[in-house]
Amino acid sequence: MRAVYAEFEADPIVFEIRSAGGSRTKDVVLDVYGLADASRLQVKVQPMPPMPPTPPAGAFRFEAGTPVARSLSDSPSDPVRVTIPVTCSGGENGEEGESALELVLEYPGQEPETVSVRLVGSANRVLPLWQVLAEEYEEVREDWRDELRGSKVLQDPEAKDRRKLQEVIGIVNGRAKKGEGLAALCFSGGGIRSATFNLGTLQGLASAGLLGKFDYVSSVSGGGYLSSWLAGWLHRSGGAEEVGPRLAESQSDPEAPEAAPIRALRQYSNYLTPRLGLLSGDTWTVASIVIRNLLLNLLVMLPLLAAALAVPLLAVARMPGSWSPGPEPLFWASVVFGTLALFFMSLLRASAKPLLEERGQGWEQRFLLLGLFPLLLSAALMAWAVARFAAQFDLGFLGALRWIVAWSLLSPVVAFTLSILLQGRMLHRERASFKGDLIALILSGSVVTVIYAAIIGNWAEPLLSSPYPLYPVLAPILYLGPLLLGKTLFIAFSSVAEEKGYPSDLGEADREWWARWSGYVLIAALLWMVFAAIVFFGPTLLGLARYEIGSRITTAGITGLLGWIVSRLGQSSSETEGGVSGMSGWRKWALALAAPLFCLALLLLVSAVTQDVLRAVFGPPTNYDARWIPPFAGELWQVLAAIAVLGGLGILTGRFVNVNRFSLQAMYRNRLVRAYLGASNARRRPNLFTGFDPDDNLRMHEL
Repeated sequence: MRAVYAEFEADPIVFEIRSAGGSRTKDVVLDVYGLADASRLQVKVQPMPPMPPTPPAGAFRFEAGTPVARSLSDSPSDPVRVTIPVTCSGGENGEEGESALELVLEYPGQEPETVSVRLVGSANRVLPLWQVLAEEYEEVREDWRDELRGSKVLQDPEAKDRRKLQEVIGIVNGRAKKGEGLAALCFSGGGIRSATFNLGTLQGLASAGLLGKFDYVSSVSGGGYLSSWLAGWLHRSGGAEEVGPRLAESQSDPEAPEAAPIRALRQYSNYLTPRLGLLSGDTWTVASIVIRNLLLNLLVMLPLLAAALAVPLLAVARMPGSWSPGPEPLFWASVVFGTLALFFMSLLRASAKPLLEERGQGWEQRFLLLGLFPLLLSAALMAWAVARFAAQFDLGFLGALRWIVAWSLLSPVVAFTLSILLQGRMLHRERASFKGDLIALILSGSVVTVIYAAIIGNWAEPLLSSPYPLYPVLAPILYLGPLLLGKTLFIAFSSVAEEKGYPSDLGEADREWWARWSGYVLIAALLWMVFAAIVFFGPTLLGLARYEIGSRITTAGITGLLGWIVSRLGQSSSETEGGVSGMSGWRKWALALAAPLFCLALLLLVSAVTQDVLRAVFGPPTNYDARWIPPFAGELWQVLAAIAVLGGLGILTGRFVNVNRFSLQAMYRNRLVRAYLGASNARRRPNLFTGFDPDDNLRMHEL
């Protein structure tokens, strides 16, 4: 009769529910050893501990599903894995509840065995730092347990968390003064070289008998390779008492003078491709992974990028004859969205301080969506409205002044007034300085109104009549530039209020807030102009070679070459301990230029190919013999359809291709696990074709 041994994968099983009343389902995993046939094992779930007839409000409820048993392999030494789905529901925010799952294992020829595991439910509960440290110290130093659990401060439910943290730190410091302090072994980074150096350091410590004196191991980058190797060996061998002598001394076998985990490290010293060579399976496996993941990621990113680069084409698209909005509706739509953007900017500005013990709405944090997006939409509509005005009227300084005053002066005043009136009601905020800010807003708005009228009256028509699409490229300068200037003047004028008793700390906070707001507007304006220039002038730049296929191949080759240069330079810098500071001057400049040039070449290529496809579908095809190749100027529905199709394709492929799963991280992880964690796996049975064993990896809770 064989002995049966059962072990839960984790104990306790913690169910973290995001909010009270929610639910969370987890699989409770039990490994049963010593069984020959999984189909003959019967697992009976015992009833959960009964709850009171009238359970308290917010009590946690646990429900277990049907157990499923399966063999992991045909080897009798491998366990039978039993999986039981358990659902935890209910609870109150910040609270924790506990129960137990009891199982009875029945197998022919064996006595029934009862095993149990703790179930802990937690609803939006964050453990205080003192409790985390106290539990950690109890595990690291068992002889500290009585002192920690006997502390009156730590057991006092009325004591503040800060006081309890001070008590825990005091206990640790007291032990340190007695010579019982904690010690840590730290491994620095540096890739495979660091791991090799740290291995020698570790062997030296083991030879001196110091390996078991450390309580913690801390590592980074390449040091983490070796720390994981050490943690795996300690876990599988029973601790430092077993590992230390084998790590320090030579083995008696002359053919194997080192312990097996050390020999495995040397075998996989070139962990990515252990077997080198032009026709090595390891080398070409890595190459195929890189190519596969690159293609799959491009299937997601290129359609989305092409859809984004097609958006500027809306500026030159032809409107259907049945629907062509006049300048007045476009202008007033721009005023409405501009007022909305300025309203949220004034509402959420730093000088409007939240009242004590009051919390604003959740949308307060969505400033970019509520403040920046409507502003950009307003600027686009204003540019469109001015273009329609110029086509129907002779826009001069006075004509522009009559209209623009509503956008540059009245809209900011209305938005500011509404924000002052609604700050307390919507966000529970104190009111900012109304009188001083209003005067500053009127003064700055008056100056900006004159500037807007001069720009529109003198620059709009020449740009619109240019044979090149300069107007949509320079629109951010025309319509967002004066706005930024107006906010600069507003900050200067409003600062006078600080001399009249307005708190200077609020004024300084306000200036920082407007500076960050201006920074985001500048980012948006810069991206607008760069993307528009690439879309509108990209086909001409790529057509200078006058050979369509040749220019595409050349650009694609340059793009790939620049990407390779970036990766090589980045790799060289990462392998240098000094990082970027350790790079030579030409490498710094090359890396600084190669990355933006690579992005520019990629954007040019994607934009030009997208427009080529649109011309091939809707006609006429691109004429690369022309000196000036205009952007695709199809009908509005054609551009909208292209954006929808490309965006939908990217989103659809993104549903199947997880960019995190199909990244190079998995390639590195699998090979590092094989080399460093697999080194101590004495029962390793790798796949005969790939050389990988899923059991090489260890779960964090097992260590």
